[in-house]
Amino acid sequence: MMSTILSVFDNDENFWTYSKHLREQGLTMPPPPSRKAWQAAGRGSELVVRTGRVLFDTGKSQSFLKLVLDPLQLETTSNRFFRHSGAHRFLKLILPSFGDIPQPLNVKRAQIHPRVQEWLNVSDKELMGCKWSAFHTRARKRKKSKSKFTEDEDEGYEVMLFATEGLDLPRITVHELLNWFMPFKLNYKQSSCKAFARLELGVSDTWSPVLTIGHSMLTSIQV
Repeated sequence: MMSTILSVFDNDENFWTYSKHLREQGLTMPPPPSRKAWQAAGRGSELVVRTGRVLFDTGKSQSFLKLVLDPLQLETTSNRFFRHSGAHRFLKLILPSFGDIPQPLNVKRAQIHPRVQEWLNVSDKELMGCKWSAFHTRARKRKKSKSKFTEDEDEGYEVMLFATEGLDLPRITVHELLNWFMPFKLNYKQSSCKAFARLELGVSDTWSPVLTIGHSMLTSIQV
């Protein structure tokens, strides 16, 4: 995806200048990223993260939710999925808490949660020239107090989407992605709790492992 953009536009300034023309035609574009994030994305860095937020839409549209894409973010850590398949194939979405629905949408309260669940379960959601499928969801919590007797505040959900196909992307199904991470034939006897715990580790951010070997650590062996 980025390689196609870079082959057409010499630099990020030309691209974002052109994007103003697209916005004038009514197309929604995310805000420009930092120069470092753009350059790192062009190199295919695993540290460039694509994120977005699903917000309640209290406007006059018929929809009760809207998607807002964030600028590309350059992080210092990544996870196993990003390092294996490339961070460009993943999109992290933040969903709101459905226990705190704005007043104008109260009449649609009974529809919102089931509709969101239905949307997440549908494969091949089309966005940004790719088809996406959700493969991991977790609740987001914010510490309300240091007291162990106080419950954490619900801050919604974090959903990880995987681009199964799209511009410059070979087709890879979610089944194939998860089978690489946790081979099904070898792990089919695991409990659901253990399988989800391993998946949680796979999407957790860690430092990229670097192994440095000095000359003194090498031994010549005559065969």
